[in-house]
Amino acid sequence: MRVRKAIGMEAHQKIEQQISIVAEPWWIPPAIRIAPDVETVTKEHDRLREVNLITHMQVFIDGSDIEGRVGAAVWEPHRKWKKQIDIGPSD
Repeated sequence: MRVRKAIGMEAHQKIEQQISIVAEPWWIPPAIRIAPDVETVTKEHDRLREVNLITHMQVFIDGSDIEGRVGAAVWEPHRKWKKQIDIGPSD
C-alpha cells in the first residue's frame, strides 16, 4: 500500500512482479532441448516415450497467442501429472 501511495496507482500497475526461486548453490538446472521443427519434435517425443519416463519431463509450448496471453503445458506421464500455466502477455 505504501508503494502505491508513493508512486501513484498508474505507475504501481506497471511494476513487473517477480517471483523469487531459491535453489541450493550445488543445484544443476535440467538440460533443455528445443526442437527446430515439427518433424524433429515428433521423432524426439516418440523416442522419449520408449525410454525410462521417470527421468524425463516434457514441456510443450508453441507460442500461441490466446486473448493476448501465452501458455505452456507440462506433462509427466509416469506419475500421470500435468500442469498448464500462463506464461504471460504475448506483447
